[in-house]
Amino acid sequence: MTHFWNDDPERGLFRRRLLRRLRSTLLGGLSFFLVGPAPLLAATRIVVSIPDQKLALLADGKKLAAYKISTSRFGVSDKLSSYGTPLGKLAVADRYGAGLPAGAVLKGRRPTGEVLAVNAQGRDPIVTRILHLNGLEDANRNAYRRGIYIHGTPVERGLGKPESWGCIRMRSVDVIELFDRVPVGTRVEICDQRLSKVLPTALIASQPTAAPVAASTASPVQAVKIRLASAPVVSPSKTSTASAKTLPKEALASARVASRKPSPRGAGSEKPPASAETLRLHASRPQGMEAPGSKIGLSLPLW
Repeated sequence: MTHFWNDDPERGLFRRRLLRRLRSTLLGGLSFFLVGPAPLLAATRIVVSIPDQKLALLADGKKLAAYKISTSRFGVSDKLSSYGTPLGKLAVADRYGAGLPAGAVLKGRRPTGEVLAVNAQGRDPIVTRILHLNGLEDANRNAYRRGIYIHGTPVERGLGKPESWGCIRMRSVDVIELFDRVPVGTRVEICDQRLSKVLPTALIASQPTAAPVAASTASPVQAVKIRLASAPVVSPSKTSTASAKTLPKEALASARVASRKPSPRGAGSEKPPASAETLRLHASRPQGMEAPGSKIGLSLPLW
């Protein structure tokens, strides 16, 4: 037992990963029972385009931001020791580096205390933030074990072209902004197509679906709209008698009101011309007294 836990470095790594997974699972279950389920988050997605060397952040059917990135210099692959960037659908499994300053060096997903400036000479470590990705398909099942990250890089002059060793590199300021917007479980799609071809479908997938309004709980106006939407469409060739049988009463009533012709009014005036008796009463009323019937025609502002 002592040999299993301590002597073998590979088994020691397995032990640390196992303990970390157990700890996160226990803490998650405890927070669920103490606090309750987390509120429903907006549908957030990340789309990475290898030809464009860009990362797009989508939420609620809209593109929130696009960042310049760098993928693998060895092309696309998910084979072990290939140093390629995997394609397909993945998800954010772990997040590291919250609260660290821009340029903070992380080794083994832990901060070393060193902070590098942008384009530091001769240095190319992982800095600032880490989003550890887990593959959701057979074509990228090795992504988590290979350590495929979205992370910050001090070599910002190399962004916009494939120069990484399999991960997705970003500027420190960009990865901090992305890190604060995406929780664990956020879907990530890495594609070998340009964003102009991928985004229309991805935007539809990230758009939340609204729950239908039940007719029993709807307001009177919504109930009329629901009934009108569910009413069958009558072709113009049908007779007026057939239309009266198929359309709801509210639709027929609104149609009759719309078909009424307005009463004759004065030319260029929105109100009918006042009679001589009305003018005489208006001239004879005391100052500060409302005219007869003025409250009936009172128009209130719409807020």
